[in-house]
Formats: sequence, structure tokens, C-alpha cells
Amino acid sequence: MTDKNVETFPVDPLNQSLPAYGLIYFKHLLGQYETLPEDKLTRPEAVKMNKILVEYHKAPQNISWKDLYVFDMLLVKILPPEKLRRKVWNLRARYREVAGIREYDAYLASKPPELVSEVDVGKSDDIVRADIDFLMSEIYVRYAMEPIRQLERKVLSKRLAFISIIGIGIIFIFSFFAYLNERYCNGNAEATFPGSVFFVAMFSGVMGGLISMLQRFQSLTNDGDPINNVSQMTYGQFGVSISAITGAISAVVLFMVFEAGLLSGELFPSHAVPSEDDKDSSSFLNFYTHVGPNSIGGFAKLIVWCFIAGFAERFVPDTLSRFVSKRQTERETGS
Repeated sequence: MTDKNVETFPVDPLNQSLPAYGLIYFKHLLGQYETLPEDKLTRPEAVKMNKILVEYHKAPQNISWKDLYVFDMLLVKILPPEKLRRKVWNLRARYREVAGIREYDAYLASKPPELVSEVDVGKSDDIVRADIDFLMSEIYVRYAMEPIRQLERKVLSKRLAFISIIGIGIIFIFSFFAYLNERYCNGNAEATFPGSVFFVAMFSGVMGGLISMLQRFQSLTNDGDPINNVSQMTYGQFGVSISAITGAISAVVLFMVFEAGLLSGELFPSHAVPSEDDKDSSSFLNFYTHVGPNSIGGFAKLIVWCFIAGFAERFVPDTLSRFVSKRQTERETGS
């Protein structure tokens, strides 16, 4: 484990102290334990539970998710059969909430024991307890993993916010120097910053990619394997940089599509083209310096479309694919 991981996960999830709501649930289980018949309190399971209770009365803040899980599991082993039906019903409802509908439907497809009467519970005591063991194991591992999941989401959000702030700062600096250039550059009101349109297009694409990545991580659910979900967030941090790079590339490609006139119409920006009378009109430097929208509205459209190019990662590839398909169709039809 690297230093980064140690810093990110300072506490073992199962051994971290219970939050306030966890202690409330522990007291609820303690109330169930204290109402059990005397003969149940002498069983080996009750002896193990008493050790946890001694630690709880000594230092409640030291009770962990692991202690709560062990206490709950031991309590199930000494519960009277007639109380198991309600226990299963409660656990199944909780499992549906924490695991999601898809996982819960898969659980139902495995044909868990049907509890239609108290008599059935008594007949299938071992099967019901096994079902309870499974449900509690799945529920508690999600309880323990949820703080780690939220921590990873917080780390990713901070990284995205940091990159966004840096990008916005660069744009402000760029805008300030562009203003100075146009305002004081030999009194030439037409002076412009070389490549300014490229920077605007790339920044819009970067922002689109970062927002898309942020929404993707924010929308992650608890469905599926909780360990795999947290792993995706842990190792998905590199994707933040990748999304910024791909967003910039997609935005520049889309800018070139607009400049080449491959997409045109009311929704798309109209671009100014260097005059053919200019002897340098065919040079790349002239292209790099002077191309761009020919109106304020055109700039607004360019920013919006470049943002979309970064946000919807399939937009530019699908657009290029349509160009290729159209060209192939024209070749086949001879038009």
C-alpha cells in the first residue's frame, strides 16, 4: 500500500468507531438482548456478547462496526424461532435499500426461504438463520464501505474543483492580457491575441470533460459489488486528467470541423476566413492567428459546442463516423 492510500484510508472500515446513528442501533439491539429469556442468556453466544457489552459500558466511543456486526450476528443465533420471521423481513427491506433493486432482484431469484407463517419458521430454522447471516453480511459490508466511498467522492470532487479553478484563473489572466493587447497595442483596435480562439475552444472542451467526469462519479450508486464500486472511484482519479485531455482534443477537432464548413447552419457558428488576396492567407500562421467566429453570437455558439464536445465524449467520434459513412455512400452511388 502506498503512502497515498494510507493517507486516504487512515482507518480500517470495519474497525472505525460507530457514528451516532450506529450507536443508536446498537442500543436498540441491546434492548432486544435484555428482553430475552434467562435461559438464552447463559448460552455461549451470550457470553461473547457480554464481552462487547463490557467494552461498551467502559468506552462507548470504542465500539466499531465490527463489534456491532458480531453482536448482531450473535443475537440472531439466540433469538427464539418465532422472532426470526420479523428479523428476516426487516433485513430484506434494509438490503433492498442499501444494495439496490438489481441486487435485490438477484437475491429473490436465488429463491430465499418463504416465510408464510410462524410454523414455517420453526420448521426451517437453520435455513432462515443462514439467510439472515447472508443478509447481515451484505448489509454490514456496505455500511462499512460507505464512508470510504464518500471519502473517495470527496477527493475526486476536490481534484476536479482544483483543476477547474486553475483553468478559470488561466482564462482570467489570458483575458486580461488580451484586453491590454487590444487596448494599448499601438492603438490598433483590431489587435488580437494569436491563437486566442484555440485557447477558448480547448478550455471549453476541458470544462465539458471535467463536468462530465464529476457527474459520472456523483451518480455512482451502491448497486453491485461495494468493493468494486470503491475501487472504480479510487483508480478512476487518473480519469480526471484523461477527461480533460480528451475534452480539449475533441473541442479542437470540432472547431476544425466548423472552420472547414463540414457543419453549417443556424445552430453552428459562422467563421471568418482569411482573404485569398492576402499573400499569406494559405500559411498556417495566418490560419492560427486570424481564424474564428465572425460575430459575438458565433463565439457563444463555439463555446457551447466545444463544451458539448468535451461533455459528450461520443459526440465528436460519432460526427466523424457520419462523415465517413456519408463519403462511402457517395462513392458507392457514384455521386
